[in-house]
Amino acid sequence: MDDLAGDSSRGPTADGRIKPDMVAPGTAITGGRSGSDNLSGNIDAFHRWSSGTSHSAAQISGAAALFSSYYAQWTGERVTPSLIKAALINSAVDLNGQGTSAGVPNGSEGWGRPNMKNMLIPGVNVKYVNELTELSTTGQVATIPGSVADGSKPVRVTLVWTDPPGASDPALVNNLDLEVTVGGTTYKGNVFSNGVSVTGGNADTFNNVECVFLPAGIQSGSGLSVKVTAAGLNGDGVLNNGDPTDQKYSLIIFNWSATQSPSFYSMAGRVISADGRGIGMAIVKITDSQGVSKEIRSNPLGYFRFSNVAGGTWAVSIGTKRYTFVQQNVSVTGNMTGLVFRAEPGAP
Repeated sequence: MDDLAGDSSRGPTADGRIKPDMVAPGTAITGGRSGSDNLSGNIDAFHRWSSGTSHSAAQISGAAALFSSYYAQWTGERVTPSLIKAALINSAVDLNGQGTSAGVPNGSEGWGRPNMKNMLIPGVNVKYVNELTELSTTGQVATIPGSVADGSKPVRVTLVWTDPPGASDPALVNNLDLEVTVGGTTYKGNVFSNGVSVTGGNADTFNNVECVFLPAGIQSGSGLSVKVTAAGLNGDGVLNNGDPTDQKYSLIIFNWSATQSPSFYSMAGRVISADGRGIGMAIVKITDSQGVSKEIRSNPLGYFRFSNVAGGTWAVSIGTKRYTFVQQNVSVTGNMTGLVFRAEPGAP
């Protein structure tokens, strides 16, 4: 079932977009036989088999119809095409057979094969955004804060928008960027290695589908922030509203909780004397607004590092026998490096 047919279409497109979006079973599919034709693939008087996109497309259409019904009954809303596409891609499993051994996304299987259980019986909370937000200004940012619901399940975020018709290469007209921050670490949409999102890389400027997929094992309650940025609005993505350059989008966050837990970061720096020499064995103490404190000692060269520091403002005090330091307040909004705490002049 993980093998890809030799005559299945391959991507990417000429301008670098990821295609196909997904794949579905379409080889040697059995079904009812109508009439007394002599077509090849007949099994008996009532059944036959055949292959082709007539079968794989029907499976995708059926999955889309079931999700549309599920979503409408659950929310009372009419589902948009972009949310259906996001649901199919977000549910997909990475194949690992003949012609599909590369990690997703790739030009053979796209984002993989849709999985109905992941889509309709996810077993964890899922956040749906059904084209609720209109981005009308380049640089505009929409942010959804929350946390990881279940550490035993993966975190999967999929952004899809119905882009205006392209007129040139690259075909993308309106460019939206996806960023997902988990526990202080930020991942950009479509930056993958071996089927898993990795840090670094560049924002995608070709696709109107962007994903961040992270494996199970992220601690429950870890901060999870999803950001969608209008990097470029060059066409009419929302019709009949008088604005010729705008865009709506759909978004699915698998394994999301609305509870906003503090994000945790690292804090690293150095303790030095007034003339710039590292001070070893200095006591570095950080205290938050609730009076909760942590302390460590600097190494022989004066360096120190705290891990699992909650975002917010921390008072930093340095204790040594020979040097005097002024307490400082540090606002922690991400991983902090290169902090320097210098002793007051006049000390040895």
